[in-house]
Amino acid sequence: MPAASARTAFSRITARSPTSPKPTSSSARAKRYAADPARPVLDLPPSPALSIVQNGPKGFKGRKLGVLVSDGTDAALLGALESATESAGGLIELVAPQVNGFRTSDGSLRPAKQKINGGPSVLYDAVAILVSAGGAALLGSEATARDFVADAFAHATFIGFVNAAKSLLDKAGIAPDGGCLALAAPVDAQRLVTMCGDVRFWQREKSVHAV
Repeated sequence: MPAASARTAFSRITARSPTSPKPTSSSARAKRYAADPARPVLDLPPSPALSIVQNGPKGFKGRKLGVLVSDGTDAALLGALESATESAGGLIELVAPQVNGFRTSDGSLRPAKQKINGGPSVLYDAVAILVSAGGAALLGSEATARDFVADAFAHATFIGFVNAAKSLLDKAGIAPDGGCLALAAPVDAQRLVTMCGDVRFWQREKSVHAV
């Protein structure tokens, strides 16, 4: 008998054989091969001593604040935010529509560290949205600017924002909560940095995550 015919005949015999193993589901295989634990499995209570959230560092020292700016950004408010962040031992980084810089409300040309489409909010421990009305209108049509705000909110990041930035928040689908602070004057800069000392606004988690 030729080799090919022999293989075919053998396949038919084994297919009809009553001793051939029957296909099993993945769950059935898992039950068959599951090993018994050597000791009873212990369900331990949460340990406050091991909690990263409860025992994390307090204060903004060593943390980084990302500030979304544009032409027309309030110079006094930006200066106050820089001073408050530096006094707390934190770092500050400016994110603008163009990396070659922006002009503040007093006409000063300031350099930017990041361009908006290359500086996502995930890089920062907290963010502040200091755009002007014109900047908010421009960035409202920029997907990465909307993502900057939406991602910060989704990650339970503290967010400071000026009144002119509300249209950008609206386009990002963000309704300010207790982890968001309206920045109406330079004195609010210190309030934001102090609030950011908690690193994350964990109370937001339930409203932004379903799974």
